[in-house]
Amino acid sequence: MKSNQNWQIITAAVVAVLVVIYLGLCAFASVQGNFYPNTTVNGIDVGRMTLQQALAEVQTKFPTRVIAFECDGESLGSTTVEELGYTGNDLPQQVQLCMNSQQNIGFFRSGWQYLLGMTGHGPRHTFIPQRDDAVFTQYTQQLADSLYLPQQDADYALTEDHKLLTTVPADGRKANESELRSLLQDAVDSGAGTVEVPFQTLHAKVITAQAMYHDLHGKMKNASYDVETKSISPEQVGVDFDVTSVQSLLDHAKPGSTLEVPATIEYPQITAEKLEPVLFRDVLGQARTHVSGTAARISNVKLASSAFNGTVLNSGDVFSYNGVVGQRTEARGYLPAPAYVAGETVDELGGGVCQPSSTLYLACLLADMEIVERTNHRYVPAYIDWGMDATVSWGTLDYKFSNNTPYPVKIVTTYENNYLTVKLLGTNDTGKHAAMTNKVISETPWETIYVDDPTMAPGSPDIVKTTPYVGYKVEAYHTIYDADGKVISQHLESVNNYKVRNKVVLRAPALPADAELPTTPSVPTVNDQPIEEPSWNPIQESPAPQGPDGDFSDFLDEGSYGIL
Repeated sequence: MKSNQNWQIITAAVVAVLVVIYLGLCAFASVQGNFYPNTTVNGIDVGRMTLQQALAEVQTKFPTRVIAFECDGESLGSTTVEELGYTGNDLPQQVQLCMNSQQNIGFFRSGWQYLLGMTGHGPRHTFIPQRDDAVFTQYTQQLADSLYLPQQDADYALTEDHKLLTTVPADGRKANESELRSLLQDAVDSGAGTVEVPFQTLHAKVITAQAMYHDLHGKMKNASYDVETKSISPEQVGVDFDVTSVQSLLDHAKPGSTLEVPATIEYPQITAEKLEPVLFRDVLGQARTHVSGTAARISNVKLASSAFNGTVLNSGDVFSYNGVVGQRTEARGYLPAPAYVAGETVDELGGGVCQPSSTLYLACLLADMEIVERTNHRYVPAYIDWGMDATVSWGTLDYKFSNNTPYPVKIVTTYENNYLTVKLLGTNDTGKHAAMTNKVISETPWETIYVDDPTMAPGSPDIVKTTPYVGYKVEAYHTIYDADGKVISQHLESVNNYKVRNKVVLRAPALPADAELPTTPSVPTVNDQPIEEPSWNPIQESPAPQGPDGDFSDFLDEGSYGIL
């Protein structure tokens, strides 16, 4: 009983002491002329300062109060309250109001408030300073503009030093001006020192390695000529790279960075800009042959040569005579004319179309074109130098050449005064030119073969059924000269084996002993037609060798190894 009373007395005494202490603290706090410990005015610590000291501190620090801008922990800069257009002209009054609020909290609360200040939880006073709205609006506009970050779209470019550069995409951002204005105003009102800026993400355009490969991959192509539009087609850069490895580089690259893509890049030698002023400027090669024979043969020569007139070959293209001229048919206007068929001379549709192919072949040799396919005639020709002819026959023999220059080449044919001229127009930027020569290696003379013809009238004159040709082996040489006329190279272009054709003479059966001899002189005939001795036709001022015994190969040329 007595113990309980002692505890009651002790507790009462402790409480009394605490009450006395608290009342003493209240008395002390209520008479303080200074701000309580850890008191802040708009974030400025004025604890334990007098009114005048606090006013001086606030006036010193208020204009430079800093508000920082952040986004996801990234610092974006800062500003001051003064830069936002806020001024502290009423600071004395505001600081006085803060002191008044401290003094007017009451005797018993003053002690508790002082105690909170001592533990770091002093009162925090905020007030809204005066603001120049025009300055505030202008600043927020400028701030939104400065925080704007445009997206960086993925891109790529080929450089002149054979590099492929690509830009790695990087998203951009855009701050909403009205939201930013509201956040800044709240920060000033609350005394906050940091503003978390919300942004709208501006998504960048992404390009994959596969997409780049699709756009860029391809073989290098020089600028060329479009026959349909009659215009120059632009050049194309040759690009190749490994898609998988390039995509890996892009995936691990820093956004917004520029990478050099490991690629094989080949730039064209001839661009559209370079080609335009030199297109078909020069005569690369030209050949001229005299056209003779029947009117049908001349017509065939004109028709075939006009078929490939104007043909354009871009660099690397291959010309096919049969492919361009087409099949020689009656429907297409070709006429029967003398031609070789299995070594015999007969009238066939298209006889004579080997002269355009031969003239073209010689022009190609003089232009130093690449010859892809060519066959010499069965017998020596008379309208062109030996070894420089090219026979053709539909379905069997063709003449082909390739444009081995980097520029387009146009074939131009003209027929005038019984002469066929073939020109190859292109661009000669080196001044090189070519010449052709030939050399007879061997010859095989023909023999006369007599054949008894029982259908002939006894005692009638002999008839020459087949005119003869001497056989020759001829080498053709190709010489290339530079612009100054110096020999660059010389090589054997072809070895030409022209067959021998024996003279075949038909003999009639012998007359009876008492028969009268005929007095009419014999006239050689072919297919019952009198043989006319042809005249020699020159080519490029240099006559080709004349065949023996009235060689008809100047117009008998089509189908040397088969019918047309």
